[in-house]
Amino acid sequence: MLFDINTAIGHWPFRQVPHESPSELRALHLAMQDKAFDLMMDRRALDSEIRTLLTPEQRQEWDKLLAYRQGMKRGRKGDGQGF
Repeated sequence: MLFDINTAIGHWPFRQVPHESPSELRALHLAMQDKAFDLMMDRRALDSEIRTLLTPEQRQEWDKLLAYRQGMKRGRKGDGQGF
């Protein structure tokens, strides 16, 4: 006999969701957007702090790495030059 994993571990997939109303979901979504924005700004600050510690040669390599990363985000592999 074959059992679904949800049957084996209990009824938790069928529990009531705590945030039901659209206003509660909207508030939760906005809070998550705020957190994501804060994380993005922290990441940018960290990147600029790292860049200030590097030598000019290391900054060139860092810029290549950032360009590669941006290319990967867009779905491309960059310019193919490597690091």
